[in-house]
Amino acid sequence: MREARIPTEELMGSGHLACQGCGATMAMRFALKALGRKTVLVIPACCWSVIDGTFPHSAVDVPTFTPLLKRRLLPRQGLKPDWKCGAISKVPL
Repeated sequence: MREARIPTEELMGSGHLACQGCGATMAMRFALKALGRKTVLVIPACCWSVIDGTFPHSAVDVPTFTPLLKRRLLPRQGLKPDWKCGAISKVPL
């Protein structure tokens, strides 16, 4: 049986605005570790959107977009042309 390895690189730092003891912060931390630096977060308006923090400060070290609930797919559609032309080619969409 192979040993599971968790990357040591931290993409989520201190200073998030989630409630103390919130399980979502741990879930986001480990998801970012699994996904790596080549990640763009698109988080609809919900309690998860406050985890990142307020502009201009950020608790995560990847680009984050927080669209309105009904418009949650628009940022991805807006990112896709940039991805196709190579502007953000390192980030898989």
